[in-house]
Amino acid sequence: MSCIRDETSALVRKDCATWPANERATWLAHFDPAAPDRLTRWAMKGELPWVRETQYNCASIYSRYLACMRAHGLPDAVTREGVRKFITEAEGRGVVARTVAGYIKGLHSMMHVLYPEKDAEFRWLMDTYWRIHAVAKRQPKKKSINKRRYTSQDLYRLGAQLVLAGFERSEVDWASAKLVRDGLWLLLGATNPERCRALEAIKLSDLDLSAEGIKFSAASRKPKTEASRRITEVIRGVLDVWLKVYRAHFSPDHDHLWIVRDGGPARWGTMTAAMRSVTKKHLGIAVSPHRFRDAAATYIVENMPEQANLASKILGHKNSNTTAEYTETATQLTASRLAAEHLAAAEDEIARKIRRESRRNSLGRIRRRKKHARS
Repeated sequence: MSCIRDETSALVRKDCATWPANERATWLAHFDPAAPDRLTRWAMKGELPWVRETQYNCASIYSRYLACMRAHGLPDAVTREGVRKFITEAEGRGVVARTVAGYIKGLHSMMHVLYPEKDAEFRWLMDTYWRIHAVAKRQPKKKSINKRRYTSQDLYRLGAQLVLAGFERSEVDWASAKLVRDGLWLLLGATNPERCRALEAIKLSDLDLSAEGIKFSAASRKPKTEASRRITEVIRGVLDVWLKVYRAHFSPDHDHLWIVRDGGPARWGTMTAAMRSVTKKHLGIAVSPHRFRDAAATYIVENMPEQANLASKILGHKNSNTTAEYTETATQLTASRLAAEHLAAAEDEIARKIRRESRRNSLGRIRRRKKHARS
């Protein structure tokens, strides 16, 4: 999946590859980093340029809309008839009203960029959005079966099993590195339930193993505030081996924690796909990274009912109904530490194995590499 954090000419061109020529030209003029006057265009409009994620999401919606129009023999234009077909097709795929509303809002944003002189003509798109949004608000968000079935402990346990499986392989190759990488992702997500974007954006400079901490930058988090989380002893051991043995084996020339087969940085969506794949294989259901957050809140409520209000703190929600004195003064770091300690306590046996294997691998593999270098 294309990275939505990196703004390059190639990715921007890919966004609009299937569009009519005039719309491609307008899109590139607004978003191609090589366009000499793109920032001037935005300044003259009195608007801030879209971040790469917004570009990617809105362009994807418009590309799907155009594909729908062509499948039904309709013109490449946003019309009431076309939008009705688009909505009907989305509903036929089981897309919920909340998501459909987002599609329509995305189309309105696209028309504002591609045809700013026709803003008044496309006002009906926002009217359509608000009508669908009102329906969506009356429909509670669905909790799928995997939301109820798998807990933080299950994801933590699976992560530990994957890490151990990688450690037990005799060679340091991509197969073993991928096992350790995917397992480490589950361990970090289960104990630090940040949103997927923040977890995927972790860089080596965000880690401080000596201080037992990990920092999530404001730019990578939805609340746009920096957060610090605790790393348990077990995960520090796995991180140490991952960095010194497996990640180092591929000689990456970047600062990203997560890598792919060629040593390059994992692009947006890579770790989500990896998590869904391993959970489908080992748990029978593809679980998305958002389960980290839902499971963390559930775990606290079920296992620490007297401190149930900590859920809003550990998830970093701005709005909460907390009243207890401790909850009011608790920092996100404290809440994260409590949840991590409870998880670690529930996984003592696996924790001991990981510590033993991490020490053995860290020392043994480094010694073998030094021996091989001397020979």
